[in-house]
Amino acid sequence: MPGLPVGSFDGRVLIKHADARLTHQWGSAINLSAGFKYNERDNTSASNTYTWLDLGGEAIETVNIPMSNKRRQFDAAADWRIDARQRLHLGYEYEHIDRWCGNALANNAQGELSTTNAGYYVFASCVQVPKDTENKLVGTYRFQLSDKLAFNAGYTHADRSADVNPSFYNPMQGNNQGFENYGYLAFFDASRRENLFKAGLTWQATDKLSIDLNGRRTKDSYYDSALGVQNGDSGSANLDVDYSLSQNVSFGGYASWQKRSRDLLTASGRNAVAPLATLWANTLTDRDNAIGLNGRQKGLWKGKFELSEDFSYGLSKSKYYTTLVQNINPAVGNTGTSPNISSELTQFSVTGKYQFDAASQLLVGYLYQRLKSNDYYYNAYQYGFTPTSLLPTYMQAPNYSVNTVFVAYRFSFR
Repeated sequence: MPGLPVGSFDGRVLIKHADARLTHQWGSAINLSAGFKYNERDNTSASNTYTWLDLGGEAIETVNIPMSNKRRQFDAAADWRIDARQRLHLGYEYEHIDRWCGNALANNAQGELSTTNAGYYVFASCVQVPKDTENKLVGTYRFQLSDKLAFNAGYTHADRSADVNPSFYNPMQGNNQGFENYGYLAFFDASRRENLFKAGLTWQATDKLSIDLNGRRTKDSYYDSALGVQNGDSGSANLDVDYSLSQNVSFGGYASWQKRSRDLLTASGRNAVAPLATLWANTLTDRDNAIGLNGRQKGLWKGKFELSEDFSYGLSKSKYYTTLVQNINPAVGNTGTSPNISSELTQFSVTGKYQFDAASQLLVGYLYQRLKSNDYYYNAYQYGFTPTSLLPTYMQAPNYSVNTVFVAYRFSFR
């Protein structure tokens, strides 16, 4: 194994921060506010060339990247008390981020140009997105329909614009591995438009019973990405119920549903300067459902003992769907839907707490967990399904049961 280029990394990061906020009460009904934040993380650490051996024993050289960034944020908002029952909030948020590498070695580390990538470099930089800007509009509305029923709704629109370095190379990769395919950009750096809707109801049915119902929907469009994530869609709904039988006895429950999906466009092959001709579309969908019950009883055994119970059940499923969009190789066929990747978790716990005095208490409890999962990926580890020249390891998707009993004593020094 090759030695290290230096004996000490000698890392050094300089942090700068500044913020200011202004508020103004305009009359009795409107409150105005504005704020500014400045954050800079200047990484002045050195870059060095590190040599390591790949699986074939070939010496590979990579360069570490001390990344720096500067973030400027501004927000302005107006809160309007329409009347005794209605509230309106309107806001605007702005964010601008600059990213850079602070030394020449990281910026000028360039991969080996093959015939495929000839003419790739325009200027040297180890940052793929040197800067991005996001503008966001926010609106929320609250309405107290009655003494027992409240409604809220909100909408957010965000638009992030990213400047992309057309000759980015990641020097932490070896040889020609740091090039990106033409048109590809990771979704968390890419330009994106997002629309988020949310709404909820809170119902105090009686003095003892309260019910909350809320949901949200998000749609994302990565409008400037030729390859990578094209759009995303998510939705969720949650129901919470609380019931107080008495001052010392209460019960609760919840149910939640969530679905997420994203559409991805990818390509077969490697080419940093021209679009690839074999394109694949891939859709990933996640679905999560969960229910739970809980209870608490206080004031037992002359007010010294408290008991709590909790039960939860969750079921998650994921599925991929892949289609061939464009193909120049007749030998490449189309694929379809994968089997469900599922995870089912059941959990129950009961905990008791006995308060000896103001300073000491004893805790006892029991916890049960049961996980059942299924992932077709693990089929590749079984005999008869492993790729050519690989030995099967017989790894299985995780499935287990856990029973835990615990006892703890707590003493507070005063």
